[in-house]
Amino acid sequence: MVLMALLTVVVGLMGGNGMRLANSGLKTVYEDRVVPLGQLLEVQIRRLAIRATVNALIADPLPGHIQSGLGEIDADVAAINKSWTAYMASNLTPEEQQLAKGFVAARAEYAQIAIIPIVKDLRASNIDAARQILVEKNL
Repeated sequence: MVLMALLTVVVGLMGGNGMRLANSGLKTVYEDRVVPLGQLLEVQIRRLAIRATVNALIADPLPGHIQSGLGEIDADVAAINKSWTAYMASNLTPEEQQLAKGFVAARAEYAQIAIIPIVKDLRASNIDAARQILVEKNL
């Protein structure tokens, strides 16, 4: 009887240890894969929101509309920067690091040739110039 009780305790301890190891592995998967995926999703959603806002502002360039839209763009850029910084601080694989470098370069180029000039033109109420950039860059 004592042997059976001891065997039950040992099996229970082994099961508890196995569950602890499984939970630790799942925590790592969550922190290293799921959280960064959410950060990338936030970047993508905000980038699309910027494009939609730019298109809306050019389509309907009322002064109040432009000011609120530019505020939305500023908030989206800040959110992208925050999410991207958090993503880059996560545990990235070598392949993810290479892809991230490519994204940083593409994002900087996109900002320089399109978003920054369009926002500058919108702030100056130069809607035609903003529209021309939008058309020329096929945004």
